[in-house]
Amino acid sequence: MKTDNCETVICHILDHSDLGDGTPRSSERKASEYYRNLSCCIGEDENGKPISEKTYFNISHSGKYTVFVTSDEPIGVDIEKIDEKLSQNLDKALNEKEIRYMKLSDNRLTYLFRMWTCKEAYLKMIGLGLRIDPSRIIVDFDCNEVYDSENESARYSAISLNYQNYIISVCSPKTIGNIELTHDTLNK
Repeated sequence: MKTDNCETVICHILDHSDLGDGTPRSSERKASEYYRNLSCCIGEDENGKPISEKTYFNISHSGKYTVFVTSDEPIGVDIEKIDEKLSQNLDKALNEKEIRYMKLSDNRLTYLFRMWTCKEAYLKMIGLGLRIDPSRIIVDFDCNEVYDSENESARYSAISLNYQNYIISVCSPKTIGNIELTHDTLNK
């Protein structure tokens, strides 16, 4: 992982709670239309990940928010609403060490969602999504790094933040110094 020139990632947050018929797909469709104006998507790579001729980008949504990031290198983002019901399934994505740390954490739910969103941001950045087992992805919060346990030499920068009961994580080959948020609201 590069250690020079920390990058500030601009994370666009789109509140689409007042859009469509209230279903996630309706809101996601409206948000996608909005983001087409920000980046020119020209196709998909071999794994089905949208690609652009001009820039790398990634998009994620949860609840009433969609997040969008761009970079001059591959980048991944994930947002999840902190929700006890969802947490039951996320435990399966952790390895034994991460489960031990989670049990010692002051806030188990926040830790779990930080861990999950970092893993998903990494998997989206490399273009594989959930095609590989998330438990083999290692998140090191002490170093702000994430990597595949089957390729420990390829380490990437990962950073998370809390936003109104949501966790947003970004992963990049560049060292991420911080995430700068911009907030937009789409209306009907």
